[in-house]
Amino acid sequence: MFLPNGLDYSRAAVLASKAVGGAVQRNRCKRILRARLAQFWEEIKPGFDILVIARKRLLESTTAEVDQTFQELLVRAGLNENKIDDRTNHTGNGT
Repeated sequence: MFLPNGLDYSRAAVLASKAVGGAVQRNRCKRILRARLAQFWEEIKPGFDILVIARKRLLESTTAEVDQTFQELLVRAGLNENKIDDRTNHTGNGT
């Protein structure tokens, strides 16, 4: 989810509900999503508040799958300044 914030910079929050699992699983999801935000932060347009909501299937996804999904969501939302990114083409050994 995202909304314009009227500022010169973007802000982000990560949410993982109890539906994701116990505290360990929720914290892992939040760490994964914060890492993805940090990885793609320079490409996110300024002036938005972004809420990233974790889903349980994130725990079973590979790094490459998470990167690809994250990139696709940014493009679909129109928040990505650079629509092509080579970082989503790497292979990972899981998250």
